[in-house]
Amino acid sequence: MKKWHLSTGLALLAIGAALLAPRILPAATLGQVEAPPEPTNAPLPTLEPTAAVEPSVVTAPDPQVPAAAAPKGEGRTIDVVVALDTSGSMGQLIDSVRARLWDMVNEVDALDRDATLRVGLLAYGSPSYGADTGYVRVVMDLTDDLDELYSRIWELQISGGDEYVGTTVKTAVNTLSWTPAGNDNRRLMFVAGNESAFQGPDEARQVAAHAAASGIVVNTLFAGALEAGRGIGWADVAQSGKGRYFAIDAAQSAVAVATPFDGQLQQLNEALNRTYIPYGAQGQQKIAQMHANDASSSGMGGGTLSSRISTKGSGKYVNPTWDLVDGRNGGQVNLETLDRAGLPKELQGLTTEQLRAEVDRRELDRKKTRSEIGTIQAKRQQWIRDNAAKQAGAGMDEAMAEALAEQL
Repeated sequence: MKKWHLSTGLALLAIGAALLAPRILPAATLGQVEAPPEPTNAPLPTLEPTAAVEPSVVTAPDPQVPAAAAPKGEGRTIDVVVALDTSGSMGQLIDSVRARLWDMVNEVDALDRDATLRVGLLAYGSPSYGADTGYVRVVMDLTDDLDELYSRIWELQISGGDEYVGTTVKTAVNTLSWTPAGNDNRRLMFVAGNESAFQGPDEARQVAAHAAASGIVVNTLFAGALEAGRGIGWADVAQSGKGRYFAIDAAQSAVAVATPFDGQLQQLNEALNRTYIPYGAQGQQKIAQMHANDASSSGMGGGTLSSRISTKGSGKYVNPTWDLVDGRNGGQVNLETLDRAGLPKELQGLTTEQLRAEVDRRELDRKKTRSEIGTIQAKRQQWIRDNAAKQAGAGMDEAMAEALAEQL
């Protein structure tokens, strides 16, 4: 495994190392807990994460959820799946993901700038998902469309229900479009919640062990005290899944740090947004979604928006299906045959050469703006390290950063 240097983008990880040591422990070092009664359900079938699975066996993906095929290329692919408990007590946990998704993306980018990142999202614990699914819903299959994913996170709602960790992991392994093994690819899962991990028809430790045998690492994030989560199975599940167990403070994770550099980054974001050229049937809808996600991130605080802007300034934020610059560079678009009707009105009358010149100009502007974003973001990270107040508990961003640093 390569030795990676932790990103400075997650400030609390850097400044709270002394506090984290006693609170966040490798699953392998955790003590044994009293085991629950042996499950009465039949042994689990062998999990085949890359094979087709009958919908009657596990929860079928939402037919409205677009799935991005695993990209082909020289760089490796990193799959990260987040499963969130959406029962009534988990509102702050959902806000944590809304506030910290971009920090996670930035962490992966810092660890491997050449890798393709795909993220998937599951929700569990809501009666509306149906008893036949084990109260689990595939909100988004693994995808590199980060704006679509973020929009789906904002659609999540909490409601009381039964939280089946084992069924959630089983659903993720059996239904998502995981990248095949090989090429140093990585497949990671983070399951977050605050109730017993021993609930439901699928024994969570067995399922996690099957996932690990399939090459999918299962990490657990317990929203509560370290010993409390250990006593109800969260440490055992992580140990079986060859992952890490963390106790997190969901309230802390939902607040990002504001800095003196946020205003500069927002100005650069406005310049960056002007470099996008929507095309095709969904172009206008997707660029509107980009702006809406900027607004949603801003609503979580200037720190969250700054983290999103850092993501947009990186190579992890690509939109070849609707942006003409990325589409041309990725080979999805031929400017000579492009249907001009899908372009902004001011560009529809351009000749091919004029359109090519405009795409070239926007690409140069984007590279310049992204470089400036990187420079300001580095100053922002340094300011956070030097000035952010230490917190008593570990946040979701810290936990995921530590796991990613070890497992990528």
